[in-house]
Amino acid sequence: MIDAALDYACQGIPVFPLRPGTKVPAVPKREGGEGYRDATTNRDQIRRWWRRWPDANVGVPTGTRSGFLVLDVDPDKGGDGSLKILIFEHGELPATATVNTGGGGQHYYYSYPVGAEIRNNASKLGPGLDIRGEGGYVVVPPSVTTGPYYWGDRSPVAGNPRPGSWKPSQHCLRARRASQESPSGRSPLPKI
Repeated sequence: MIDAALDYACQGIPVFPLRPGTKVPAVPKREGGEGYRDATTNRDQIRRWWRRWPDANVGVPTGTRSGFLVLDVDPDKGGDGSLKILIFEHGELPATATVNTGGGGQHYYYSYPVGAEIRNNASKLGPGLDIRGEGGYVVVPPSVTTGPYYWGDRSPVAGNPRPGSWKPSQHCLRARRASQESPSGRSPLPKI
């Protein structure tokens, strides 16, 4: 899991550890843990976390920290039906990076609109459709909860391009190439 966490960080995407097999932040509050607010791209901090919790899942904050706005479809709560209605009323969703979640749902990734504030909300678009925005986070591949998280669609993230500051630094790219941190040779995230 550390390979994936470091690969996200190399792409400028802040990460934080989640308790193994869960969606719960790993750093305890009694130790100063602040959940998604702890997310970082600092490789040394990431290594310290994954040495402590080698099987930790990977969390990524949504909103301005990562540049992601995520539509979370939960079929157990009627999300598939709500999504069909949304598509019928407004047209197809744009092609975008999509994750199949451990619980059988989907996460549709979009670029977080620059200058906007879109907070998390549950079921405002319809039953089983949640928005992960400012103040939230998502579990990302290759994490495992009740099942594995994996990329269903590796299209580029749809929406406004992310600011240039989110591109991985040359130092990070060289370090990743030199250490072969992604054993599969394939990034855990589609091109962004």
